[in-house]
Amino acid sequence: MPQYQTGTTGNDTLYGTWWIDIINGADGNDTIFGDRDVDHLYGGAGDDILWGGLGGDQLFGGDGFDIAVYQSSDAGVTVNLSSTTQSAGQAQGDRLYSIEGVIGSEFDDHLSGRNGNFLFRGGGGADHISGFGGQSRSSYAFSSDAVDVDLTRSGAQIGGDAQGDILLGIDNLTGSDFDDRLTGNVNRNTFSGGRGADYIDGGGNRDFVDYRGSTAVDIDLYRATQQGGHAEGDQLVSIENIRGSTADDHIVATFIDNELIGDAGNDYLDGGGGNDLLKGMTGNDTILTHSRGFADGGAGFDTLIIEFDERDPFDGVSLYVDNLGNISSRYLSDYDPPAGYNLGATGFERIEVTGTQWSDGLMGTSGADILRGAAGDEYIQGGAGDSLDGGDGRDAVELRYDPNTTTAIHVDLGAGIATGIATLANFEDLTVTTGRGNDHIVGGSEGNWINTQGGDDVVQLFGHHNYADLNPGDFDDFDTYIGSDGVDQVAVGGRGSVDGGGGSEDVLTLRFYGSDAVTFTAAGNFSSTGLTFVNFETFNIYRENTVAGDTLQLGEGHDLVYGGGGDDLIDGHGGYDLLRGGLGNDSLAGGTGDDQLYGDLGHDNLRGDAGADRFYFSQGLDVVTDFNPTDGDMIIISSDFHDEDHDSYADLMAHSQETTAGLLLTSSDSASTLLLAGITKADLTDAAFDFLV
Repeated sequence: MPQYQTGTTGNDTLYGTWWIDIINGADGNDTIFGDRDVDHLYGGAGDDILWGGLGGDQLFGGDGFDIAVYQSSDAGVTVNLSSTTQSAGQAQGDRLYSIEGVIGSEFDDHLSGRNGNFLFRGGGGADHISGFGGQSRSSYAFSSDAVDVDLTRSGAQIGGDAQGDILLGIDNLTGSDFDDRLTGNVNRNTFSGGRGADYIDGGGNRDFVDYRGSTAVDIDLYRATQQGGHAEGDQLVSIENIRGSTADDHIVATFIDNELIGDAGNDYLDGGGGNDLLKGMTGNDTILTHSRGFADGGAGFDTLIIEFDERDPFDGVSLYVDNLGNISSRYLSDYDPPAGYNLGATGFERIEVTGTQWSDGLMGTSGADILRGAAGDEYIQGGAGDSLDGGDGRDAVELRYDPNTTTAIHVDLGAGIATGIATLANFEDLTVTTGRGNDHIVGGSEGNWINTQGGDDVVQLFGHHNYADLNPGDFDDFDTYIGSDGVDQVAVGGRGSVDGGGGSEDVLTLRFYGSDAVTFTAAGNFSSTGLTFVNFETFNIYRENTVAGDTLQLGEGHDLVYGGGGDDLIDGHGGYDLLRGGLGNDSLAGGTGDDQLYGDLGHDNLRGDAGADRFYFSQGLDVVTDFNPTDGDMIIISSDFHDEDHDSYADLMAHSQETTAGLLLTSSDSASTLLLAGITKADLTDAAFDFLV
């Protein structure tokens, strides 16, 4: 009568009886013992250990890495993990399914498997172990003495449980807790030396030493003898790759291409300068890389340190961090850098980088980064908690704050002050975006780009070229701007105090909101909105959300005006101006200079004054009072005015009408007209018109 047992979802130890047992371990890493009869052992999910015992047993490993054990056999066993039916000793008649590892007896066993990653532990005796076609391991973890195993040795191995063993097709080795000597072959080998001062020689190819199961290790592949945990006293020869313990490891590689895996713990990994693959895994890791390779911080709060070498074959680097924290590089050169010069990284919460001797672009993560320039002209983008240093050269820093914050931001580039920034030094150019607080910004000596989102801001800029967009927020903010002798471009709302400084090319952009009519006179430095301004040569005015009629008189520069919804009076005065009336019945005067006038909708009156002016017409009932084609004036007809019957000068003239007031041009649908005051057809040629498609 079969005896049935079923384990839990945890890690169970289950024992059979003298009868036929059917035991199911279910989930978890289970250990299941059969006994004297023909038992059926099911490991289920997890990494299971199955002891069949006597009788022709059936062992089903299931998912995970499962091991069949014949340690108690009173004779050598023959087990082929690539076959189902086994023989000799306690393996006689056994059938194995989904088994990845086998532990032999204390006698002369034959253990084999093909085309898989199998684990063989022969135990005592002169064992014959083969594992062709995969990455199979021979383990001597429980040897009572040191072993000397050489995977290139054609004869028997030496020492401890390895004495007399023949290994064929084996690539990976686990040593004992004594002073072992492990030697690899031309394949890619992985070694686990265990305790003891081991001598490990990888041979050819790129080989791993794995210190999982150890306490913390301190590995330096330049050093003759290693330190800490299972690495204490180890000598590593021709080893390129290291996997650390679950503790806090310190691992340093050489200048060749290495792979370092920190595993769990707060690890420090240094790739050494090759095209390295560096993985922190879990824990708060610090990873040092150079100009190429890939680094993955893994889980935890991880720091990436990047160091460049003056011998690197490129002329600068652009380091970019995307919204997911992925880091990539693009190298700058007059020629393509050699293949393999790419740096990528992911999973880091902060970075520490010093740029090249050339001009670099460096961007930080969301953490407290350290970004340093060197001799070139750097562009560095930082954020909260960062330490930023431009180094030598003309360097630019970009600071981005939360656009919705109401916290006052204080940035003074010369004094090295920036709200939330740990260190700020050696920058000449400033780009900063702030929030809705009452901010105070003092810029750099070269170029400045300032963008605020609201609040009563104070901005003073000293650069040769300054741009400041002081968003009016709720439209009642009072902003203060003090410019330099360079070129200042400033955008503000209707209230504030702005000074363009001593330059001759300063531009003031104004956004007027609200229902009250605005009176603006550039020559008198006057605005009825509560704005005082001096030392500006050019004005851009945008009128928003109003039906009030404004009176706007511009200056001598090349000005731009977008009128609102009211009946506006706009005078460009001097310069080459672009004037748009918007909605309403507007009066536009270009003044001196070659101006562009748009009546837009409504009954508009357009006067170009001196210069070769362009009058743009689409819809409405407009009048041009001083059209003079001999001065170079032109009428630009939009597609809203003409169709296929009015798309040429001849068609337009055929549908025009001479009146006592002048020449009346009528749209295709007769809804819009343009009167050229005092003009007859005889005064015109087709050169005075242009038709927009």
